[in-house]
Amino acid sequence: MGDLLVGYMEANDGAWPQSFDDLQKTYVQLGGRLPGGETIESLRQDVGIDFHFDPALASASIAADASEPTFRAVWLKNGSTSHYEGDEPNQRIFEYLKARKFDGG
Repeated sequence: MGDLLVGYMEANDGAWPQSFDDLQKTYVQLGGRLPGGETIESLRQDVGIDFHFDPALASASIAADASEPTFRAVWLKNGSTSHYEGDEPNQRIFEYLKARKFDGG
């Protein structure tokens, strides 16, 4: 999920998707596969995304020495905090925003 959202932002000059429909094209570009065999349909059903999240605002609050996000833009609807190892979506988004801010990436 984190890679899907970051992929969307990379393809759209840092913009955040406004709906799952926005993510569909990026999902296809990633080969229609996500960790664990997730599909865009299963994500719609199981994952909550704050489509009002503002990555520019979130980025502005990231300090150079920060190591964890202070935002929660993505969550599992069932309340679980599990994720695929190394792929916690909010952490992945945070790392992307931090790199863009401090590394020009």
